Amino acid sequence: MKVLSIVQILIFALSLGSGTQITRIIGGTSTEISLFPYQASLRTFDNRHFCGGSVVSDLWVLTAAHCITRQRAGSFVVVLATSTLTDSGSIYGISKIIAHASYNPESHVNDIALLRMSKKITFGPTVKPIALSKIYPPAGAILTLSGWGLTRYPSNYVPNKLQTIQLVSISILRCKLSLPGYPVPSNHICTNQGRDKGACEGDSGGPLVYNGTQAGVVSWGIPCAKGYPDVFTAIAAYESWIKQFTAA
Repeated sequence: MKVLSIVQILIFALSLGSGTQITRIIGGTSTEISLFPYQASLRTFDNRHFCGGSVVSDLWVLTAAHCITRQRAGSFVVVLATSTLTDSGSIYGISKIIAHASYNPESHVNDIALLRMSKKITFGPTVKPIALSKIYPPAGAILTLSGWGLTRYPSNYVPNKLQTIQLVSISILRCKLSLPGYPVPSNHICTNQGRDKGACEGDSGGPLVYNGTQAGVVSWGIPCAKGYPDVFTAIAAYESWIKQFTAA
């Protein structure tokens, strides 16, 4: 995902003219990978984290389509089993990238993708797959987000330690009313904790969890934690799409 310049960031923050993908957690706390063993970090070969992801089987990692639109298999790696970005953890190459064929970068619709690892993932205390939710969390549900996104905005500070935060879901209707002019289809999940709590740069593609299952993938929002909703691709809408590839 392309990081916005400070000027672009301020324009987006002050305007409701367009949304942008979000990649960090603001207002969260440091945590350990053993509590989030499904958490993945997408990194360049010089160890730069640019998006999150989640382990869904021994060969597949789930992420957002916007994270990989400018990538190709072999141009980045997936890192598992580490709480910190300075630790290389367990590194996996990627043999195939599958973005949703109907992903629209303008409307953020179908913002979901799968990464096939070049070898089977070794499971253990710090690496485990997460089950996928078959339902949409109701409004008022407590959801858990994890990732290495920015902890302040605007800034260039990326936390070394994995962060987590609990968020509260809101209805799609309330989400649309809070984001006038933005497309928010029903196959999304929205959260809003008010100011100073939410996702941001670096959290994109990461897992939103409800009752121990992954309910959403970090997609987009108005950066960052300024009181507007964060928007996630709803897993329940893509269950058959995910199984189509991961079951093979």
